[in-house]
Amino acid sequence: MATMLRGGATWSGEPATAGIGMADRPGAEGAADHYWQGLIDTTAEAVALVDPTLRLLRTTPRFEGIVAASDGLAIVTVQTRPCLTATMAAEQVPLNAAIARAATRTAPVPAATRCTRGEGRAPLIVVAQPIPWAARLLRSDGGTAIVTLIDPGCRPAPLATLWREAFDLTRCETALAELLVAGHSVESAAAIRGSSVATLRVHLRRIFTKTGMSRQADLVALLMRIGHC
Repeated sequence: MATMLRGGATWSGEPATAGIGMADRPGAEGAADHYWQGLIDTTAEAVALVDPTLRLLRTTPRFEGIVAASDGLAIVTVQTRPCLTATMAAEQVPLNAAIARAATRTAPVPAATRCTRGEGRAPLIVVAQPIPWAARLLRSDGGTAIVTLIDPGCRPAPLATLWREAFDLTRCETALAELLVAGHSVESAAAIRGSSVATLRVHLRRIFTKTGMSRQADLVALLMRIGHC
């Protein structure tokens, strides 16, 4: 079944290149495809799977939503291949180079670049990560890299319920954690909560103890990694 990508391009599901060693592992191809399709379908990140020719194989809804605006990036068909394109021509070469460094079959490395957007919006960050060799062996469509789009102006809302379950936080501790992740200081959080700074500092010390953190920045980084919607 063909999958429609934003920009009018389609991916038919036909592999760009044959998977390595797949003939020796009956059933592995289908299992791998189900795994990667599940990964693409369930992640909330803006990610796409690409092959060494820079063809987009699969994309997440969030990825499609970002490029649909054609603000910084878009998807166009190049010689029947859906590809990621910079809306500013001068940024196309750096974009291709960054993705190619991660998608190449020889000595792939992570790479990143930026794509300018209009109306004073922060540039989109494009991060290309190579798929590990062991995982590449399971791919049947030639996918070799994952491309992630990062919008600096968009901060996904963390799932505070997971913090409570993971660290046994109280409701007050969870409420403070949410405000800290949103960028508030203990002082501004106290004003919002109608509590004293001293009381929230007690809550913060308890959160540090439960999470094993000792610095507020490290705590926020940890919480941001635990689920988001």
